[in-house]
Amino acid sequence: MPKLRLRRIVAKRTLALASESGDSLKNVVVSFSSPVRATGSTDFVCHYRIDGSTCEGTRLAMGVDSVQALFLAMANAASVLYTCEEFKAGRLTFLQERNLGLPAFNNTFGESIPAPKDLFVA
Repeated sequence: MPKLRLRRIVAKRTLALASESGDSLKNVVVSFSSPVRATGSTDFVCHYRIDGSTCEGTRLAMGVDSVQALFLAMANAASVLYTCEEFKAGRLTFLQERNLGLPAFNNTFGESIPAPKDLFVA
């Protein structure tokens, strides 16, 4: 199945994925498209893609406006990444930290993600 090409990528996050032996790293790239109005609706849709992990794929989020659609795409990407096997094994990081720097909701993911205090910069 061919990859869906994202139009107008507006943001990217590059994560590091350690090999199982821990002796090498490769990139996992999360890309977010510009939100657009959904066909036949007043809502907006934002596509995002994860490349380079077992969780890779293109997905979407919808919101009542473009801000909500983009925010929910980021939160959905976090949901996918924080629950993927590479993260659970401690091999997926951002800036050498387990906090991937994407918005997440603790009640959705249980104990596997960083505490909320670690998700914000003072």
